[in-house]
Amino acid sequence: MVTVEGVDTRGGRHCETTALGVLLRHQGIDLSEPMIFGLGSGLSFVYWDSRTMDFPFLGGRVKPFELTRNPARALGLELVVRESASARKGWRNVTAAVDAGQPVGLQLDSYHLDYFTSRVRFGGHVVALYGYDGRDAFLVDTEQRGGAVSPLWPGSPAPGPRAGR
Repeated sequence: MVTVEGVDTRGGRHCETTALGVLLRHQGIDLSEPMIFGLGSGLSFVYWDSRTMDFPFLGGRVKPFELTRNPARALGLELVVRESASARKGWRNVTAAVDAGQPVGLQLDSYHLDYFTSRVRFGGHVVALYGYDGRDAFLVDTEQRGGAVSPLWPGSPAPGPRAGR
């Protein structure tokens, strides 16, 4: 088992601000979730009225990942982003960071997390990963999802998540 030492696994209210909070606290920057949301320019406004909808849509949040980019820019921090269509290369990127003592933020599809009760596709979910072993990944998700969780990797024989690792 490989885990990053000293990771604060508090879950927050919003997935992206929770993950960014974990990463910032690990670097010695302890900001409240509302402060991260504010630095991220998290509030936005959209009014969309279409003939195909029964009533107008009102929305109020910036696009996924802007809530991470904006605070990094505002605080003058380097944000290292790696994307890959290869699961093998992506996993190598994650394990290299964790092996070097750095937790990582992951944007992923919540459909594949076994602790989610709703089985809908949402590729904009964000978690912090701070460890792994041959069977589990150790994540920090929102308070609603359990905070510190370890969903089973696909194909693992044991049922269900184990929270609090």
